[in-house]
Amino acid sequence: MRAKGSRWILLISCLLALSSVVFGQGDAAVDLFVADFQPVSTPDYGPMLLESDGGEALLERGRAEMIGFKLDIAEATFRELDRLEPESPAAYYHLTTISFWRALMTEREPWYGRFFARADSLEDRLNQLPNSPWKTHFKAELSFQRTAIYAKQERYTKAALSMRSAYNGYENNVEAYPEFWESYKGMGLCHIAVGSVPRAYRWILNLLGFGGSVQQGLDELELALQYSAYNREESAVYFAIVDAILNERREEGIRHVEALYEAYDHSPMPTYLYAFLLSDARRAREAEVVLREAVELQQPQDVDDIPYVEFYLAESLFRQNRFEEAIPVFEAY
Repeated sequence: MRAKGSRWILLISCLLALSSVVFGQGDAAVDLFVADFQPVSTPDYGPMLLESDGGEALLERGRAEMIGFKLDIAEATFRELDRLEPESPAAYYHLTTISFWRALMTEREPWYGRFFARADSLEDRLNQLPNSPWKTHFKAELSFQRTAIYAKQERYTKAALSMRSAYNGYENNVEAYPEFWESYKGMGLCHIAVGSVPRAYRWILNLLGFGGSVQQGLDELELALQYSAYNREESAVYFAIVDAILNERREEGIRHVEALYEAYDHSPMPTYLYAFLLSDARRAREAEVVLREAVELQQPQDVDDIPYVEFYLAESLFRQNRFEEAIPVFEAY
């Protein structure tokens, strides 16, 4: 039952395709900074190829709606942005990402098909743009998202090929533009995926041009957490999950998701993610309290339901030996 509940939360699904054994890395000095999720100024490399203040405002609003898990409302905002600035891929990238989230959560059609349809449309748009770090980044992001969905569908050959495209795109960007901080999230996830593969199989990845380690990936996620404008929230989640599952919590990554939960206390998604990590750390009582918050936060009609909230709430009760309370929650789930 736990594996079923964990599948959606592991958004880096390519790890499931590339790894069958998890191992830790060597001890390293830890700089315990805590991520800051306050709005930041427009980065030097620009706001996703947008050209107007109105476009930037719509981008900020739509992203806030995504984090609040008001996905239908966010879609409407990004469609408005697309009408305002059709030359920028920013709106369609986020529309594709919303479809990606929904495909990961539901794990079935028609959501897989809708994601691939939007992904193909986004790719067509990107191919028409002149070369830039943003274009390379968006194409790498798209390849990474396809990798995750292919892995969910157990289409591992396609997943590996798409992963190679993502890896090369991120690598090219961080080498050519080392202060384009947005690509460090994806580069970090690629290195984590490669580093989590058993050593006996590394030669296969070397033939495909892959390299990296879990610790290298965590370091890159930390750079994205510190310096990126648009990937801090996702990087916090990935950092904490990877630290918990692959690194024996040596980096104390849960602190970043706790900060995310406190910064977005109106949203069920950071609340749920924080509860998931508390539960994984066997802090059942704390997890129960936070999960009950998540249940309440997803009650409004304009907020999308998050799968497995009730499952983990029941599990937290079960771990406290409150079996009579846990059973009806399990049955409702």
